Amino acid sequence: MKQRPDNWNRVYSRVLAAEKDHGLLGRGDRVLIALSGGADSLVLLDLLSYQRGALGRKLGLTVVAGHVPGSFRGRPIAQQADLRRTCERLSVDLQVSDRRLGEEVFSDCFACSRARRRLLFDLAERCGCNKIALGHNADDLAETALLNILFAGHFAAMRPRQPLLNGRVTVIRPLSYVWKSQIAEYCAQRFGPVRQFACPGGKGSRRLLVRKLLARLEQDGSPVRANVLKAIFNPKPDYLPLRSGT
Repeated sequence: MKQRPDNWNRVYSRVLAAEKDHGLLGRGDRVLIALSGGADSLVLLDLLSYQRGALGRKLGLTVVAGHVPGSFRGRPIAQQADLRRTCERLSVDLQVSDRRLGEEVFSDCFACSRARRRLLFDLAERCGCNKIALGHNADDLAETALLNILFAGHFAAMRPRQPLLNGRVTVIRPLSYVWKSQIAEYCAQRFGPVRQFACPGGKGSRRLLVRKLLARLEQDGSPVRANVLKAIFNPKPDYLPLRSGT
């Protein structure tokens, strides 16, 4: 495992910016890092384990890795032995849910996300964690905003910080300002090749359609993805036809 990727400063500075802008970490936080085994979650684990060392004494920060197991057609979505070795190298405790994702959820991205989130909430409660860190990145935020506009008819996106269950747990997304390409570069250098679970429900999904649309729009060099992300964080209510009283 390489000591530090070439783009470490660029990625880490974006994480710090997101944390500062949205107040993602606080004194005494116990953070459950959702560890799926994909590149996003591994980079998130690496960065938060570093912050645990850098800020742990100042903030009393504790991080725990949480994995929700599952399998599709007899193959596990991640090799738990590999996850455990990675966590041991980073000195992070790994907790595995005692409940598994059913194979039927992998045909529907929404159902899979909802089921995984529910088990993560249970795992966070078991570990005494008040926050759950998810590996959603800047591409995910931009794609979600377009998905909601094009297919749901409203302007909404993932929030970097989202209190849930009457404030009992808060979901945070430290990678909200980091692009998928930056994460891929970081992960390849830090962890080497990563076997990503190919979710069958994502092959013909609307998210994939939006992803391809964005790629086509950027073929001439236009920063379309970056502009969508900028629009999410810089809305102009005075130029939106909001209903009276809103």
